[in-house]
Amino acid sequence: MEQSRIDALNKAFQEEQERRDELLKTDGLYAFCMDRQDVKRIDKLSALTCKETFWDDVRKLCRNVTSDRAIGRWQGLAELRYRQLELLEKAAKTC
Repeated sequence: MEQSRIDALNKAFQEEQERRDELLKTDGLYAFCMDRQDVKRIDKLSALTCKETFWDDVRKLCRNVTSDRAIGRWQGLAELRYRQLELLEKAAKTC
């Protein structure tokens, strides 16, 4: 019983990841916007293209952020942008 529940959760997680990857490919990060501030954050994150220095650059961008909500939004959007960079790198290797 426990193993079947774990398998179901893994399958649901995989499906969610595929759905997010598809949204990143088609609509980009703007599909994940919740407010105007998110648009500004996405614009700043979209300028970051180097995976090696990505997280250091994100730390610089949100250096003065104090709100827990804003930090959470930065983190979520940054993780999506990093995943988008991984997908772009993977697509470039297959071509």
